[in-house]
Amino acid sequence: MVTYFLPIGILLSGIFLTTGCQNRASEDNRNTGISQSPAHSIIDLERDFKTKEFRLSEIVDSIEYIKLEKTPESLIGGSNLPIYITREFIFVYHKNRVLQFSRNGKFIKQIGRFGKGPGEYQGTRGFALDELSGILYLIGNFNSEIMKYDIRSGAYLGSFPVNPDLGSAMLSRSFKMIDKNSFALLGSPAAQYTPVYELLEIIDNEGSVLSKIKSSLFTGQNAMKRVQFASGQIWAFQNHIRVFEALNDTVYNIENNILVPAFIFNQGKYKGPFDVMTTQYVNQITAHPQFITFWETTRYLFMYFYFDGTKIHLGQFDKLTGEFCRLTGPGGNTIRMYNDIDGGLSFLPRYLVDNVDDEWCQWYEAIDLKEGLTSEYLKNSEAKHPEKKERLRKFMNELSVEDNPVLMIVKLKRADSE
Repeated sequence: MVTYFLPIGILLSGIFLTTGCQNRASEDNRNTGISQSPAHSIIDLERDFKTKEFRLSEIVDSIEYIKLEKTPESLIGGSNLPIYITREFIFVYHKNRVLQFSRNGKFIKQIGRFGKGPGEYQGTRGFALDELSGILYLIGNFNSEIMKYDIRSGAYLGSFPVNPDLGSAMLSRSFKMIDKNSFALLGSPAAQYTPVYELLEIIDNEGSVLSKIKSSLFTGQNAMKRVQFASGQIWAFQNHIRVFEALNDTVYNIENNILVPAFIFNQGKYKGPFDVMTTQYVNQITAHPQFITFWETTRYLFMYFYFDGTKIHLGQFDKLTGEFCRLTGPGGNTIRMYNDIDGGLSFLPRYLVDNVDDEWCQWYEAIDLKEGLTSEYLKNSEAKHPEKKERLRKFMNELSVEDNPVLMIVKLKRADSE
């Protein structure tokens, strides 16, 4: 699903704040749908909050740049657009339109249209594609239903109802197809102020509820004292469907429609307050690690998190050694992965290719690439592969500031070379 990085002022004003409540279990978890199995990895921030220098070449083999075709029907622009990428297609929601492109960037068609009638949408909370049947599922913002479209013809195929408190445009990955017959949807952050708040629902492809999963910490009471930052998310990796819940500082696997802990953060002295919601608390909350987004390789779990005020850091957990560290690039940059592959701009992975373990993506406006990747920059930048820098230089020479945006897609190394 798509990933958003919102300004910290927006995050704070929305009051969706992590509560730093890890390792606090409810008195009775039996009806939450969360397993108490001890088989999980501990990510020990208190023990391992060190830093190390990191370069993109440690995990990446190659980089591909895809310019989205610009036509009168496919003209797009702007940051933080809802984008959904699969093996074969790129879907972009822009100005009340869902636009379908091929993986090489060629514009194919618009799917559906804006409105309130059958098959029409007003915004989207997310996409899911059944690649075998060619059906695109779109969860709309205001119509409490999941709509189905044939990606070959664009035809509307009907819809089925969904709980209006599920899925959210504010969440990075809130809607995920588990298999051809079922979907997982995270509860909207706004719903946590109600007694019926659910962390997660699993539904079938007719809208019937297969499982309702409550947070083991949240009861719907004293909502202002237990506020969750909008950083819950769902993703897939190596046949696992992962779910992160900020209230528990835990990454779960969905197994047989329940949650089983996979990674648990031990923040120790770094964890923030949980039961106090005051002005002072709001002002100080980002002094503690607040996790935003996750990515995985065979060996590593990567994450972005706020820490020490509004600073964003990149973290890495080594699944083999059990060690956590904060990553920096040369010069101390803590936000982006230093690009020493082709000498291009450093990489900030915002999107995952759905059901593909080894591709991460970033979105660039053409004008931003032109302003950043100047001839002087490329002349002096570090590159392990000069031939790849030369291909990038040629791509930049052919790119215009008026072109449609460009996707930067990195290809991860094979597991045996990590």
